[in-house]
Amino acid sequence: MEFVTKRDDIVDNLKTIEGYLHSKNEDERKFAVNLIIEQDKILVYKVNGDNHFAPLNFIAVKNNSMAEYLENEKEDGKDPDSVITKIVGRPFFTEQIEKKFLAYASNFGKKVPNKERHYWRIKDERRKNLDLKI
Repeated sequence: MEFVTKRDDIVDNLKTIEGYLHSKNEDERKFAVNLIIEQDKILVYKVNGDNHFAPLNFIAVKNNSMAEYLENEKEDGKDPDSVITKIVGRPFFTEQIEKKFLAYASNFGKKVPNKERHYWRIKDERRKNLDLKI
């Protein structure tokens, strides 16, 4: 298991999560939805101008996949918080982003646990909010 080292590594994993969310494979969809809903550490990005949210533990591992994540989820290793913070900056919390997360997560039709969450926001090379075009 190798951690991400640059923004492009994170973007690759964001594309993977988006692929799972839109997959015809029900197991991949459920995997992505459950990770997003259950995590308390979330990376914020945009897709076609709308806020999307990804689980930090998944995003922090280079070239991650569902199989890789399930195989390595019990491993004790480096803290993904520090890995992501080095690349995108410090975590934050605002009521506004929490409301946006809850609205996003409610689209999945599952109960969202009431927990304290921390957010990181990824920027593009121009220091604007990263906006994937999918």
